[in-house]
Amino acid sequence: MKCYVDASGSGDDRVFVMAGYVATDDAWRHFCIDWQELLDESPALKAFKMNKLRRRPTRCERFYRVIEKHVALAVSCYIPVDELAAAVDETPWPHYISGTAALKDPYYFAFKAIIDLLAQHQSRLRIDESVDFVFDTETQGDRCLSQWNRMLISSDPSIRVRIGGVPEYQDDKSCLPLQAADMYAYWVRKWWLDGQADGIENLTFPWQADLSLPRMSFEFCKADFLQEFQRFSDPAVLARARLNDDEVDTRL
Repeated sequence: MKCYVDASGSGDDRVFVMAGYVATDDAWRHFCIDWQELLDESPALKAFKMNKLRRRPTRCERFYRVIEKHVALAVSCYIPVDELAAAVDETPWPHYISGTAALKDPYYFAFKAIIDLLAQHQSRLRIDESVDFVFDTETQGDRCLSQWNRMLISSDPSIRVRIGGVPEYQDDKSCLPLQAADMYAYWVRKWWLDGQADGIENLTFPWQADLSLPRMSFEFCKADFLQEFQRFSDPAVLARARLNDDEVDTRL
């Protein structure tokens, strides 16, 4: 199975969201056929971008029906940016870890959290295999991948065994499932900014959802960030993530 994920927001915003959809490889292949047919109806529409099409709900609804037809699960992760920054400042970082200011960028926390938490909960969703992740190309991608080993090691062992391979980064202009993730990330963030706390539960799009897709939403607060940073900087975790030259990479 694969989970395609897109981000909405930045470190300068109040709310940062990562969200996307999970389906089997075969389901994604059929999804791409139907999605591309809709794109082909409008030659000027090279790729779906929810922000550009937000004033065309009827058009967007047709794309959403393709999502309903093929995907198995929706997943999202919500980060309050100010609380994350406060947790970074309040964490008593050990002397051997530097560059912690980079962790105020919500992308890094969300990247690890959405992978970890889907693995943690997938058994009750009857997902018996590991899930591979594909993210939209971002400037933070290289840094995330360079620290993948430490991120993996810092995960609970019972969760780690269900995490798939090294995540991929692809361009949403050519990767159609990422365009679906763009739609969902846009709406999850909008619901939170508009104070619609039940937006995910009720799928309050401008159109009526025909199916109640299974969905998981993960929300965090400062206490969650503090707990994760404590685990991240644990000497035992760092020892397990040693490099080939037997030195711990403490660059963030």
